[in-house]
Amino acid sequence: GSTDVDTVPQEFLLGAPRIMNRSIWLAQPPTGKLDPNSLPVGRVIVSHTATEEVLTFAQCCHLVRNIQMVHIQARRWFDISYNFLIGGDGSVYFGRGWDWVGAHTKGN
Repeated sequence: GSTDVDTVPQEFLLGAPRIMNRSIWLAQPPTGKLDPNSLPVGRVIVSHTATEEVLTFAQCCHLVRNIQMVHIQARRWFDISYNFLIGGDGSVYFGRGWDWVGAHTKGN
């Protein structure tokens, strides 16, 4: 089938998501060297953070910072593992982004 945007019913088209870069959620810088991704990426892995549901911008920022802290301190990864996170507020939170391999997806 066609994936042309002109063929998608209007009710399915949403506005562009709000992208929250790392400075917005007050990320700390990586603590070490990250593995570069081969671009364009060959696949996208979607996973659940297994955390509580949060719905506001402030709650989402706090949760993403906490996830980063756990990944760095407890798991000994150099940064938040996820490339992107979808917040309960509908925003996309920039983690490692496209350029770096997610710590939890190495070899996949």
